[in-house]
Amino acid sequence: MASGHRWNMAGDALLHRVKARYADPDGTAHLPTVVAATACLAGEAALMAHESHLPDAGTIDSRKVSDFVHDGAIRTRTLWGYAAMVATQAYGLEEDALPDYKAMRLRQGVRLLPGGYPALDLPPHLIPREGPMNAGPHLRRAIHETARAEGVQGVDIAFALVTAAMKTIGAAQSLGLRDLTALVLQCCVAGSRFVPLVEPVALDKLHLSAPAPSERDEESASAMVAAMLG
Repeated sequence: MASGHRWNMAGDALLHRVKARYADPDGTAHLPTVVAATACLAGEAALMAHESHLPDAGTIDSRKVSDFVHDGAIRTRTLWGYAAMVATQAYGLEEDALPDYKAMRLRQGVRLLPGGYPALDLPPHLIPREGPMNAGPHLRRAIHETARAEGVQGVDIAFALVTAAMKTIGAAQSLGLRDLTALVLQCCVAGSRFVPLVEPVALDKLHLSAPAPSERDEESASAMVAAMLG
């Protein structure tokens, strides 16, 4: 398993690919859409690193995946525990403010909603403009090519993507750190539970607006997470 520094560096390169896919004509991107897509890709990377034989549709109940995402003995070596550590140490969020994992899984159920959306418990302004699970068919190949170029593979791709997602929410703290962290966790869990989509599921984009982070905000958030990771 790679170091936090390697996840941080690789995460920046992976995030660049995600932002490019969801950028508007003016070069900005709807931040909750980027965060959700990045987190779903992290969950998918976790699933694919542990399970090679998948059904055609539905959910995957895998002890190996569940241990890696949430249930493992070393909490900071789970995606959930790692994201929670970033939220508490880099951003000062209280851990008891985070969602309940079991309740989240129950809410998500056994099938996706129309348009590639998992069931998300979020305020309206944080709903992604495109189904987060569509990030798989949109970006799967590009993510793995970029990860290979950055020298990360397997579970380290998942950690690098979670690092990228958590750095991104720090650039938009005015939208609500608790809800943004919940968005990361919900989409990460969804990506690890649902069979990856082969083709994007079409749905009219939701016209919800959120302010784009300033360049200074992005630099500050990156510095906070980088300092925590060493």
